[in-house]
Amino acid sequence: MQDLINDVVIPALGIGALYGLVGISFNLIFAPGGTFNFAQGQIVMLGGLLALSLYENAALPLVAVVVIVALIGGGIGLAEEAAAVWPALRRDPNGQLWVLSTLAVFTMIQGVAIVYWGTTPAVVEAFPGLSLQRHDIHGVEFVPYYAGMFVIAIVVMIALELFFRRTNLGRAVAATSQDRQAASFRGINVRRIMMLGFFLGGALGALSGLLAAPLTLATITIGLTFTFRGFMSAAIGGMGTNVGALAGGLVLGLIEEATQKYWEGGYVNFVMLAVLLTLLLIRPQGLFGQAVARRI
Repeated sequence: MQDLINDVVIPALGIGALYGLVGISFNLIFAPGGTFNFAQGQIVMLGGLLALSLYENAALPLVAVVVIVALIGGGIGLAEEAAAVWPALRRDPNGQLWVLSTLAVFTMIQGVAIVYWGTTPAVVEAFPGLSLQRHDIHGVEFVPYYAGMFVIAIVVMIALELFFRRTNLGRAVAATSQDRQAASFRGINVRRIMMLGFFLGGALGALSGLLAAPLTLATITIGLTFTFRGFMSAAIGGMGTNVGALAGGLVLGLIEEATQKYWEGGYVNFVMLAVLLTLLLIRPQGLFGQAVARRI
């Protein structure tokens, strides 16, 4: 039992929380515009590389690094919305051209990262209070990093829920997510709400990469992994619900750690996809999503 807790449950809390944060960043973009940002994992990857340059190499204070990384991630999100997503939606509001345009941004970010940072993974030291060292407490191995990731994910989720429920701007985002056309008729500037979603999603994605860097190393190879894991977290939990995205991330964390311990690491993606497909067959709206009836 202790092996299960120490080797599976505890790491899954931290890794799953990271996946959940990326899933929430997907939701922030999906909610107002109904689009997925398939370059989101690359923004996560950039967050880790920026942590390497600003925190590890330039030795800037952590607070300054957090602010800079969030602004850069949000800025990339805004640029992507303006150049790749909005033109596609304006041309065909019901089309899927944005899928190709966000995939193009995925490739462009990858190319820029290779030119500037190269392909060699680099170590980023653990941030204060988030050590990866294991501490034995009555047989249970406590790891500050895993506990910190879980707490940060909970705080972010609660803060966003309060924002969407208690502020006028948050209610405007919620209204836009339910019906963009109706929200527009009520005087809500849908374009600005979409821009806000891309900015917040980009900022959270980049910060997730910064937090992940001590665990995953700063490397260009994690972009596709986080795109895959983040999308699956949101899909398992239910698109548009941040509570669901965090729950989905924790489910993925448990699957990953259990598969690596009791089977083989090479089968992790296979097991994750099998679980996702099974869940969507049983409950297409996800664990916390709500089925929506539409009149045709």
